[in-house]
Amino acid sequence: MNTKLWIAAASLLATAAHADTTVITQRTTTQPEAVIVTVNQQRVAFNGPGPIMIGGDSVFVPLRGVFEQLGGQVQWESATQVITGARPGHQFRIRIGSDQALVDGTQRTLTVAPRVINETTYVPLRFASEALGASVDWEPSTHTVLITSAPTEAVVKKTTTTTTTTTVKH
Repeated sequence: MNTKLWIAAASLLATAAHADTTVITQRTTTQPEAVIVTVNQQRVAFNGPGPIMIGGDSVFVPLRGVFEQLGGQVQWESATQVITGARPGHQFRIRIGSDQALVDGTQRTLTVAPRVINETTYVPLRFASEALGASVDWEPSTHTVLITSAPTEAVVKKTTTTTTTTTVKH
């Protein structure tokens, strides 16, 4: 009887070990597709981790990169895990793990909630960009997100400032 119990236990352990090996192999051989993000035809350079695709159809980006390129400002309140994004005429507030958001004073439900992955705060790109007044398109053949936005007043001033030098002859 003990021999049968021993054989059954050994079979179970061998099966479990094989299942774990299969999962590990799948994780290490499957690489996520790279996602490119552009704002007004300029590729966004992310400091550190870049955008990721979750569930095959939701692109998430680290908190700051895109929003600062849109001329917006982002704040992170670590105690409450609330993210506030603002740009002239637009503002949003979202909380990590919540599908509820406040956009320009109106309550909205998100299709996917923001999250923290490997100590980096990721937000749903489409939601946050549109909440700041930008339009978002997806180019599936190149895995590129195309964000288009009218420049903010601060961006216009920054890009149109010129220096004039006058030479006076004596």
